[in-house]
Amino acid sequence: MALNDLTTLQNAKTWIKIENATDDTLLARLISAASRMVLGELGRPSLLSAAATEIYSGVGSTRQMLRRWPVTAIGALAVDGVTIAQQTSQPTGAGWALEPWDGLPPGRPQFLDLFGYAFNRGRQNISVTYTAGYRTTNEAAAVPGSGAYTVQTQLPWAADLGVSLANGTALVAVTGAPAAGQYSASNSTGVGVYTFNAAQAGAAVLLNYSYTPPDLENATIELVALRYKERSRIGQTSVSTGEQTIQFVKDAYTESILEALAPYRAVVPLA
Repeated sequence: MALNDLTTLQNAKTWIKIENATDDTLLARLISAASRMVLGELGRPSLLSAAATEIYSGVGSTRQMLRRWPVTAIGALAVDGVTIAQQTSQPTGAGWALEPWDGLPPGRPQFLDLFGYAFNRGRQNISVTYTAGYRTTNEAAAVPGSGAYTVQTQLPWAADLGVSLANGTALVAVTGAPAAGQYSASNSTGVGVYTFNAAQAGAAVLLNYSYTPPDLENATIELVALRYKERSRIGQTSVSTGEQTIQFVKDAYTESILEALAPYRAVVPLA
């Protein structure tokens, strides 16, 4: 699964009803291409949780809409080179306050508000470092007391963001077989599979990971299937069997795909 792919090879094959590995390379390429098409249609560079530093030009207001969403944390804010801290008391304390995300997709663009300060007029005079993207934080799970010592995520897994024990002790991510205090994460069927060492048998753990909203994954799979099926009839709009004529979809996206994408498009809100 390549970075920013919105579905897995196995999920696409299951939906298309392919049981062999003959076209795995082709399907993997189509998944990456379809994922980029979806992200381009949404006007969003990625859905994964990641830190970004952006520069804005101030217009003298006390409110700035951030480009990526959902925003889950503000790392740093500076206006005209002056660092501004988070508001410590509401509603009268000075500092910044982030319009919160409700934790559910699709979410919407969020505003960063200033109290006691302003986004002064200037060109490229505002710097904001923040974390945005779909993620779940501290999802509780229990490592089995015996067996494979694996747990599965509740949402379609896209990238690992760390694991800790319930007491806050961080575990170390590895790519091979985990030793005591380590774990590995993988994705082959859509959900994430976290594997632990026997030393963590029966332990309560907290999972942090990026996920792909299920409706966007389904839309991506449908787009992959559409491109996969039409490769044998490129340019054809219909075929006649003598007794009937079959019409093919001519548009880049079906109506169901467009309906799934609509709530996730990057648009400028009116307020």
